[in-house]
Amino acid sequence: MEAFNRIRHLHHYKPRQAIFHEGTPALGFHIVCAGRVKLSTAGRGGREQVIRIANPGEIIGEESLLDSHGCNATAEPLEDCHTAFIQRDQFMALLESNHQVASRFLLHFCRTLIETQGRLAQMGLGDARSRLAGTLFDLAQRYGRGTAEGVDLDVNLSRAELAAMVGVSPETVMRLLGEFRTKGVLRLDGRRIIVLSVKRLEALARH
Repeated sequence: MEAFNRIRHLHHYKPRQAIFHEGTPALGFHIVCAGRVKLSTAGRGGREQVIRIANPGEIIGEESLLDSHGCNATAEPLEDCHTAFIQRDQFMALLESNHQVASRFLLHFCRTLIETQGRLAQMGLGDARSRLAGTLFDLAQRYGRGTAEGVDLDVNLSRAELAAMVGVSPETVMRLLGEFRTKGVLRLDGRRIIVLSVKRLEALARH
């Protein structure tokens, strides 16, 4: 930890302030210390595609470990965010001197890769309704905050960003959210989404 603390550089970012942009030189990676970060890429016609949301303790910009590799996504905090930035060369020197650190980071990268592949595979299966339900169910599992009414999805996502996670248009997301609300699966309050029945939401995801 002492060796790691000597090479980290702490940074603070405001909501929607880009930490790095897709295609820019990747000189190192960030560990999210506080706040949540949206990682997205520009699809066809510049349309945003959300890859994942990184939580505190997770790594973003790990592609920098590949020499001369540019950032493969844009990172934007969804709320006030603190990160620890580590330059590639300094980190590689640390790995060479400490195999225990190297093995822990390898396991972390493998876990992140498996989770991301699972979410991308889900997006390629099923119709828009089941994909949206699956995304909302995943958000409920990861960020849900229990209330007397149900599960509050405690994540600051716009409808457009939610659509970018599902891979559909914002209009489709609005229509399907209205459908889920009519069925009594959830309640909408501005950006907030309160899931009234997690079981019914899960059933819609598997339909």
